Amino acid sequence: MSVEKRRHIHQFDAIRGIAALAVMLSHYVLIFANSSSSYYKNLSSIIASLSYSPLGIFWAGRSAVLLFFVLSGYVLFVMINNASVNYIQFLLKRGLRLYIPYLFAVFLGIVGEYLLYHGKLSGLNPWVNQFWSGSITTKSIFDLLLFIDAFDTNRYDFTIWTLVQEMRISILFPAILLFMRGKKWWISIVIFFTVSTLSMAIRILALSGWKLLPWLTLSGSFTAYIFTPYYIFAFVLGATLASQRKPLQKWYSRLNTQGRISMFIIGFSLYYYGPHFISSIGIHHLVVRDWPAVAGAAILLVVSAYDMVAIKTLTRPVFLYFGKISYSLYLLHAVVLLAMLHAFYGVIPLPVLLPLSIGVTFLLSDLVYRFVESPAINISRTLSR
Repeated sequence: MSVEKRRHIHQFDAIRGIAALAVMLSHYVLIFANSSSSYYKNLSSIIASLSYSPLGIFWAGRSAVLLFFVLSGYVLFVMINNASVNYIQFLLKRGLRLYIPYLFAVFLGIVGEYLLYHGKLSGLNPWVNQFWSGSITTKSIFDLLLFIDAFDTNRYDFTIWTLVQEMRISILFPAILLFMRGKKWWISIVIFFTVSTLSMAIRILALSGWKLLPWLTLSGSFTAYIFTPYYIFAFVLGATLASQRKPLQKWYSRLNTQGRISMFIIGFSLYYYGPHFISSIGIHHLVVRDWPAVAGAAILLVVSAYDMVAIKTLTRPVFLYFGKISYSLYLLHAVVLLAMLHAFYGVIPLPVLLPLSIGVTFLLSDLVYRFVESPAINISRTLSR
């Protein structure tokens, strides 16, 4: 059955699961960076060398986050375009779907810090030791409850900044689609790309010392409000792919085998090697390094949507399982990693502790999917009706 005749695209679930794994592994890799231990330094050097091989895609966390955003734009377009729901129903369905598992993950993070944090972990780098290091305060909890405000997400679960941006853009998305309607697809791409670039130019100026609305540009780290228009472009690109899925499918079906392989290679190269190339020529600004990864993510989604080899591969049970628990896996892996480090670092060697942490993450993610996430999905569907 063609993509445009289905609302649920199973291979996209698999992609979401693979991306969640990449984000998780990217955080595990960071544990060894800039460590005072010579052993960890050597290990970090080996990982850095492997990062220039195709294997590095398995811990390309930044590209995976951008892939999430492009994919969300695609899925939200299909959801809104095919559903006879009003704006309030849409917000209830989307908000509860994200918020209930989010609250549970934050609760585990607060409990984990309260029970397990006893100071910095000697021998590990500042990146690891920045988390759970502050006191638990009413304000920090209140910030988390507000969800879409600009606040420091590093306090209890450092992955949740993406959910803040996702929910903000979801709130705006029906209006964005209204703006896109009736326009040629490339016009929306140009307009929102310009908005994205301008927003990061404003932030760069603010970081350089210009006093440009600090509450908008600097407050909240990754949840700063200025990042929201920046990431909207990735959502709009995904929505454009969804709006053009019939002509895209027709175009892709005319490609021969060499053309399809070339499409995959181009998408993979932009998605993974694009940011490496930009950095290698001395450009380190986030906005420039993200451009090739976003373009590559869009191409890879096209391939996965219409290529039968990709569809058969991605719809294998193991990948669909990763997709099923992907949201819980994404939310919980940081909490589990910090809990395991603070509970067992120095007692269990890291080469044993980290694989054990991954196993615990999968187990907990499966349980949370069954007993928290699935009920949240059912509640969101019921209330949205």
